[in-house]
Amino acid sequence: MNEINKEELAEMSGETSFRRPSRYIVPLISLNGNEGKFYKNILTDEGSEKIALKEDEIEGVILKIRRVLTQFGKNERYYTNEHDSWKDKLILFHAKDGNVSKIDEGTTEAIRNAHQELRYTSHIYFLSNKEVVKLVVRGSSVGNFIEFTNGQFKPNEHLFDFKIKIKPQQQSNESLGTTYYAMQFEKGDKIEDLTEVAEKIKEVNNAIIKQSDYYKKPKDDNEKEITVEDIPVINTDEPIEDKKDKVDVGNIPF
Repeated sequence: MNEINKEELAEMSGETSFRRPSRYIVPLISLNGNEGKFYKNILTDEGSEKIALKEDEIEGVILKIRRVLTQFGKNERYYTNEHDSWKDKLILFHAKDGNVSKIDEGTTEAIRNAHQELRYTSHIYFLSNKEVVKLVVRGSSVGNFIEFTNGQFKPNEHLFDFKIKIKPQQQSNESLGTTYYAMQFEKGDKIEDLTEVAEKIKEVNNAIIKQSDYYKKPKDDNEKEITVEDIPVINTDEPIEDKKDKVDVGNIPF
């Protein structure tokens, strides 16, 4: 008997288009720029639980790199949908007092020109201790990551070929007289068997595609109401670090 492909049947029967897909939510790991400590934020449909990690070093494998633009205020925040490159179409959300609204959409260049306080944040899907997590990399850590990817790998090497070690590193801004912690990236051991890594890369990629495809807006559709399920998963903690450290998104190689 031939094996039944339920995903294919769901597509053919119209179920895929009718039902909302499950949100792809994984734990978030971020670095507190004041303390130099890593925190893990476990998200659920009911809320979240934030715990400080005992380890001062994170090791794992990069599965997928994505990005988002954010701006944080005292009681409000702005952020775009998570996306892959500067070529993608963005939707800008505004959240305040528990209410979320869509306020703009367009290319990265158009959104950045209209909302110049937005800052680039990298979201790195990361396999660590058999678990897929999302590293939230912002500020000076983004610059460190770009230098790492450009300087530590040969043309024939891939990021997923190696374990990656991440540690807090103290940095300073002499003009402001401030010090803070940022992520420092280090190339680890080469992975000899990529079977598990390959499976996880496909798993993450397929989940993101499935979710993104559902929310793509047909050209002849009316504006749809923003619901809780539509809101991008964003780490709301804003570490204090070098506020003048701006990254030119046009120069980011991913």
